[in-house]
Amino acid sequence: MSDTQRLATRIGALRDNLQRVREVLQEGDDATLLNDSRRLAVIKWHMLLAIEDAFALCNQVVAMLGGEPPTAYAECFERLMAHGIVEQELADRLRAMARFRNLLLHRYWEVDDQRVLTIARNDLSDLERFVGALSVAFNLGL
Repeated sequence: MSDTQRLATRIGALRDNLQRVREVLQEGDDATLLNDSRRLAVIKWHMLLAIEDAFALCNQVVAMLGGEPPTAYAECFERLMAHGIVEQELADRLRAMARFRNLLLHRYWEVDDQRVLTIARNDLSDLERFVGALSVAFNLGL
């Protein structure tokens, strides 16, 4: 499998996870979702997977460019910014997403469910912007 095929496959996984989040968000308003632990769990899980997909993409691109592997999620997006793949504003937003991922994974008991819904409704488009940047940089046509 070529590097661009691997990118396209990982992008497909990221988009599938974003779609699952969107589907659950359409099932109710915040008040409804906040009272449904099953739906909240599905949203959190697929958000986590989407962010993991983004990091896997980032790592793959850094490897394709010949760089040293990043030691932290946030650092990976800085490397892509340094290579001109993503702009500063998007890199900052993706670094914030990486920190949110760490909260979801490592300090899940501290997660504010309203914040999860706010990020799900307002910030997951940053991951689509990231996919768009990769598509442009590597002529993926996605």
